[in-house]
Amino acid sequence: MGKHLFQREYQNNFKSQLQPAFEGINFNSLQIHKDLYNFTEMTRAIGNDQFTLELNECLNSYENEKFFVCAAGLGSVLEHLLYLSIEKHVSEENIKTNENSTASEYIAQLKKEPFLISKREVSHLKGIFAYRNSVSHFNKGIFNKDMCDQILAGIKLCFDQYYLFEGRNNLNIPN
Repeated sequence: MGKHLFQREYQNNFKSQLQPAFEGINFNSLQIHKDLYNFTEMTRAIGNDQFTLELNECLNSYENEKFFVCAAGLGSVLEHLLYLSIEKHVSEENIKTNENSTASEYIAQLKKEPFLISKREVSHLKGIFAYRNSVSHFNKGIFNKDMCDQILAGIKLCFDQYYLFEGRNNLNIPN
């Protein structure tokens, strides 16, 4: 009787506790790039093969939990998106940025017509770039999923507000 009680206790209670408490997150089942950020629509709207390739490589790194690699690439994707946004909405003679511009040069361009971004938007963009800078320059500590999520959210915001820009009155953001 004691032997059967022990086996039942082992099978039903103790054995299940031997399972790892945490399993790796399956990012593919989260469908992060499809549902939350809608990157398929973004890449289709932009129609730039280089941008699509860069973003997809970053998402692949994210889904394989290579957050440092992902974040390093996302910084470039963010800059590329800002460049494409400016190129789309600003006449060529008024563009003050180029493929080698810095974050401050992109922000300076977005402060001008037609975007006229607010101080709050400037602060937000600087925050996104601060995450990018924390991985593109050596820092102690681990870059994690949440930090990548911040940059991904920033990319989505920049797409919605600057690439799809239709005029200051349509942003619902006070100056």
